[in-house]
Amino acid sequence: MDDTIGKVPHDLKVPDGADMDYRSAVERNNRFLAQVRRRLKDMEAEVKRLGNIRGDSFIHNGPNGIIIGD
Repeated sequence: MDDTIGKVPHDLKVPDGADMDYRSAVERNNRFLAQVRRRLKDMEAEVKRLGNIRGDSFIHNGPNGIIIGD
């Protein structure tokens, strides 16, 4: 897999003394990042599974999903 696609940042940290709006925004972003990591893990597993299929087509994990071509 291309390293540029697989780099999802770690969860963001809330600095001491941050207000509640900032904390809730960080929590929303952390939930989004966790979802992205789960979907990326599922996509990597699917690419690995499809990579076991023999043929003359290429299978690539692109930024918008799996690309299968000739």
